[in-house]
Amino acid sequence: LSQLSDSKTYEMAVSSLIALLVLLVVNALLIKSITSPLSRMKNQVNEIARNGTYKTWTIPPGKNELTEMAHSIQSLLYSVVAATSEITEVSQALAKGQLSSRMNGHYQGELTTLKQEFNSSVENIANAFHAIDAVSMDLAQGNLQSQINLDQFAGDYQAVMQNLQKATHVQSDSINSIIKVMQAMSQGNFSQRI
Repeated sequence: LSQLSDSKTYEMAVSSLIALLVLLVVNALLIKSITSPLSRMKNQVNEIARNGTYKTWTIPPGKNELTEMAHSIQSLLYSVVAATSEITEVSQALAKGQLSSRMNGHYQGELTTLKQEFNSSVENIANAFHAIDAVSMDLAQGNLQSQINLDQFAGDYQAVMQNLQKATHVQSDSINSIIKVMQAMSQGNFSQRI
């Protein structure tokens, strides 16, 4: 009986040891199945931060929380890529003198704010050029009374427009002074000066 009890105890110890080893292997595989995709995702995010390119992003296989997180990150990356691509396109159009180009994509959150602010900046540039063009055309047609709506400009734009407005007023005053002197001279009054 003692020998049977020792044999059963030994079998139970071996069975327990085998079960423990199986649990440890299953646990290690389970941990690796979670940490390995997380480590790959971390490396991909670090690579994006280092290189600034989003084209290397891949989604881990499977259908779990990690793949859902990877899809969310991919969606975020696509939004950022779309916004930066639009900024590049509009900037290139501006560099070519095309002032009508704007960002038109549909974005969320901070990207919407970026789009609005960028388009506002482009609009300010376009308005400044249109105002300069209008004054130039008026001057070319001899209209020295051209007025610029300075309220639509701010900062340096307003300073440039104020200087342009002052320059047209100086030209207008100078020409009016010349006309006044010429009229006085035509009537024999040579005492007038510019």
